[in-house]
Amino acid sequence: MKIYLSFLFLFCLNILSYGQVQRNYAQELFNLMMNGRNFEAREFKTQHRDQLQQHKNVVELVYNMHMSLAFNKPDSAIMYFEEFLGNPYHVRGIGPIVSYYYIRLCELYEDKQQFDKSISTVQKYINYLKENPYSLSPDVVKKETIEAQYKISSLKERLDHEPMRRIVRDSKDNQLNLKDDPHIRFDALYNGHIIETFFDTGLTAFCSMEKDLADEIGVKYKPSKDSIRLINGKPIKAIEGYIDRIELKGIKLYNIPVLILMDRFTSHLPKHSNPDYKQRVGDNLLKSKQVLFGLPAIKMIGGQFEFDWKSNMLIIHEAKDQKKPIANTLKPNIAFFNNSTYLNLKIHETDFTGFLDLGSDHYLFLTYPYFFKSNSAYVKNDSQKQPYTRTGFLGVQENIERYRVKNPVIYLNNKKVAVNQPQREVFAVANMNNFDGEVGVGFFKNTFSKTVIDFNNMTIECED
Repeated sequence: MKIYLSFLFLFCLNILSYGQVQRNYAQELFNLMMNGRNFEAREFKTQHRDQLQQHKNVVELVYNMHMSLAFNKPDSAIMYFEEFLGNPYHVRGIGPIVSYYYIRLCELYEDKQQFDKSISTVQKYINYLKENPYSLSPDVVKKETIEAQYKISSLKERLDHEPMRRIVRDSKDNQLNLKDDPHIRFDALYNGHIIETFFDTGLTAFCSMEKDLADEIGVKYKPSKDSIRLINGKPIKAIEGYIDRIELKGIKLYNIPVLILMDRFTSHLPKHSNPDYKQRVGDNLLKSKQVLFGLPAIKMIGGQFEFDWKSNMLIIHEAKDQKKPIANTLKPNIAFFNNSTYLNLKIHETDFTGFLDLGSDHYLFLTYPYFFKSNSAYVKNDSQKQPYTRTGFLGVQENIERYRVKNPVIYLNNKKVAVNQPQREVFAVANMNNFDGEVGVGFFKNTFSKTVIDFNNMTIECED
C-alpha cells in the first residue's frame, strides 16, 4: 500500500473547523505526532492537558497509538490501532489520513510475521476505499485499490514461503569484544563463519553484505527476477535472502533476512575519486568482507546494549528487570519513527531531536534550520565555511557546506556534556534533513566511558 493522498490532517470529530476561531490544541498535538515529533508531543500534551479535555477519549487513543509506536511497545500499538480502526466513527471522523493507520497496523503485523492478520488489515482498507466516505476521486481509489491488492498477493507469498525468525539465548548477559575502531565493530558467526560485523542503527535492513560474502557463507536467496532496489532514494543492484543462523556469543538468531548488494561497496565511490582515497576508504570503512548489522536485527535482540568504551566491550543484557549498570530514573529519550531511531538532547535552551546513526563516526551535526533559527543567539558559528565529503556504503556526498559551531552547550538527560576537544566538534551542515540533525557514534565514544542503550525503556544513559 502507498498513500497517494496528501496529508490533510483532518482530526477526529472534525475539530479542525474550530481552528479559525480559537487555537486548536488537538490539531497541534496531532501534527506533532504525524511528523514524528514525539518528544515535543509528549511535552505539549502535559502542558495543555486542560485544553485537550474537550475530546479527551479520542485524543488519548490517538496519542497512545503514536506513542506506543515511538517508544517500542508494538503489542500495545496493535491493541490501540485495532480499537481505533474497529470504530467506524473514528475511521470516518479522522478523514483520508486513516489510510496511514491501516498501513501502520499492517506493518506491525508484518514485523511479527503474522501475515494472515496483515492480509485482513489490507482487506479492511480495501473495504474502506469501496465505501469512499470522503468522495475521493475514482483515479485515487483505483490506484490505492490496485496497490492494496498487490500487497495482499505479496503477503500471501510471504505467508507460504517466508521462514519464521526466532531468537535463542544461552544466558541473560552476553559479552562481545569490540574492535579498536572509530566505528562499532565486532566478530560474529554467520552460518558458522567468523565475520566482522558493523553495528549500524542507521541501516533499515536486518543485515546487508556484498554478494561474494553471501555466497561464501551460504546465504539462501529469495527467487526474484528484479535485482533493483530503491535504497535511500537511489536505485541499487541488490537481491534478498536469508541467513540460517547468526551467533553473537550466547545469542542465536535464526532465519534472518539479508539484503545482498550485487556490487562492491567501493563501486559506489565516484569514478574521479583519488586512488589513494579509494584504497584508504576500502581498507577501513567499506571493507568487502563484513556484514552490516541493522536496526531491525538490533531491535529483535532488544534488551540493553552496554558499551564500555574504555575496555572495548559490548555486553547485551536480556531481561527487563536486569540490574542496570547505570541507574535508570529517566523517561524515554530515544524514539522510533519511520524505521529510524531519534535521540532527544538539549542545546542551550532548545530541544534537539536528532537521527541516531551509530554507523557514522561523526560527533554531532545540526541542520541549518535548527542552528540558524533556534540557536544562533546562543551558539556562535565559525565564519568560514568548511567543505565536507560524506562517505557511506551506498554513495558519497561531496563538497557539503558546513560551519564549525563554537562553544555549544549540550545536555543529555539534563546533564551538561563536555565539548572541549577537537574530536568533539559540532557542525552545522547544509543539505541535511534529519529532523534537527544527527548524532554519530563519536558523540558517545569520544565523550563517555560507558553508554547503555535500553530498548525496553527507550533510554540512553552515559557515564563520564
